[in-house]
Amino acid sequence: MAALLEVNNACFAYQDKRLILNNVSFSIEKGDIFTILGPNGSGKSTLLNCITHLYSLTAGEILIDGKDVNHMSPSQIAQKIAYLPQSTLVTYGYSVREFIVMGRAPHLGIFSKPKQEDYMLADETIAMMNLTHFAHKPVTHISGGERQLASIARAIVQKPELILFDEPTSALDYGNQMKALRMIKRLSEEGYAVIMTSHNPDHAILLGGAAGVLSRTGQMETGSVDEILEQERLSELYGTKLQIVYVNEIARVACLPESL
Repeated sequence: MAALLEVNNACFAYQDKRLILNNVSFSIEKGDIFTILGPNGSGKSTLLNCITHLYSLTAGEILIDGKDVNHMSPSQIAQKIAYLPQSTLVTYGYSVREFIVMGRAPHLGIFSKPKQEDYMLADETIAMMNLTHFAHKPVTHISGGERQLASIARAIVQKPELILFDEPTSALDYGNQMKALRMIKRLSEEGYAVIMTSHNPDHAILLGGAAGVLSRTGQMETGSVDEILEQERLSELYGTKLQIVYVNEIARVACLPESL
């Protein structure tokens, strides 16, 4: 039986021929969490864009349920994968509730409107994520952090099998970062597969599962979080001394920098 997602020897280069992804390979099953770490410009967002076929690989293949993404329509891909980019540009004053229900678009006909059950699903997700207090505000009038949470809700409403989060905590305060990570963990427990990019190794530790470390040369080492998040590897990756230590007060391993 084919994995939900297979990335096999994926290579990608822009028109200047600089290789961004260099023989990247990994697979994802339902319920898996896969966190991608790497410095700025290493190709984390590019990899997500290739998975959703917004970019076409230079070489290699990406399979969804055994099907090559090159042979799938955007609607077919959207029924399997929801993609939450780093920022969502919204120029119309839809309410947050309407913005979230738009996640149902891949399941509707071209000229169809959301049905009552679509709005019910949106309202359930709004309640689950405690977004009710701004659900009827225009999405253009809420903060960047609130828009990020609304975008996560829209991805959930899409009911995909795999959700891609590109730095989902980047616009959030610390409390909402933890809220988003708890939501990602819950999605995994409910059977969704999740791929998340992050600049914070501690987020990968909190989520567990598997991780991939993408280098500046476009190569990626993968393994369990315990295997791949070694302090020497991370210190070299980010160019700063990091320590992986067990903290008794929180009863877990954490990634911490040395003092400034």
